[in-house]
Amino acid sequence: PSNPAASVRSPKKANVAAEVTVLDDAQIRLLFSQFEPSLLSDARDRAILATMLYGFIRPSVIAEMRVRDFEQDAETAWFIVDRKDGRPQRIRAHPTAAEFVKAYLVAAGTKDQSDTLLFRSLGRGRKGLHTTRGLRREEIYAMVRRRAAAVGLPANIGCQSLRGAGIANYLKNGGAVDSAAHLAGHAHISSTKLYDRQKKETDGVDIDRMRF
Repeated sequence: PSNPAASVRSPKKANVAAEVTVLDDAQIRLLFSQFEPSLLSDARDRAILATMLYGFIRPSVIAEMRVRDFEQDAETAWFIVDRKDGRPQRIRAHPTAAEFVKAYLVAAGTKDQSDTLLFRSLGRGRKGLHTTRGLRREEIYAMVRRRAAAVGLPANIGCQSLRGAGIANYLKNGGAVDSAAHLAGHAHISSTKLYDRQKKETDGVDIDRMRF
């Protein structure tokens, strides 16, 4: 017998971006003020947050990145990430993100280990040494919550709060909505527009527009 409900589709969930707590510029500055780059744990976490904030990169992608996925030459650095459709995407790294990732690689001693995971777990304690295991997505999320709580930010801060803050700041400073959508890997530009507080579009892709 035929199923009368077979042709009925479930309603789509509301876009999660509408429910995300997006950090403002002052909160971003507060979040980054806690780091002591001389500590490997702080250098690593600062680099992860900057990759998420300035590159709009998802934690699941960050967890899979290898050292070779951070390319650099004398003037420019790039992140190589896998999009949802499986194709690689080359994203120019914002100078601040590039600076923080470079500092982390130097502190970790892994800048020449191209095949190793970019962000690896540490031993116990803030001065713990690198292990060979990469950070899992869940561990990145927990780190974001822990770092936010450490400076008194709202308890519901998550990875999307960082990505959303980056997108909102990029758009506020004149970035184009379609460019932000491409960089963020959004399938529909309507998702990106939820972060557009200025409601305007401009031409060109310029990640350097972002200022916190």
